[in-house]
Amino acid sequence: MTNEEYLTCRNDGSCPLIIDVREKEEWDTGHIDGAVHIPLAEIKEQIKLFAAKKDRRIVVCCAHGGRGLQAKKILQKKGYKQVENLEGGYFGLL
Repeated sequence: MTNEEYLTCRNDGSCPLIIDVREKEEWDTGHIDGAVHIPLAEIKEQIKLFAAKKDRRIVVCCAHGGRGLQAKKILQKKGYKQVENLEGGYFGLL
């Protein structure tokens, strides 16, 4: 998902599930409104609490994009079909 796509869905209320995979200290300094916090190390176990259906659209984000890509690969291996990474991460939106 590009920054422009995120801003559009935020403005019209159509955003998918957004999962922030940064550490708690990073999350506490600021995050996307409405995002769910699941640190990367916990994504395998915690995802089922927020996305039981594997066809749900999910956007993962981190600070700049690297951990988001890792989370995307993990979720795809677990069978999630519509997983995207927020390009540029959280800081790309600032």
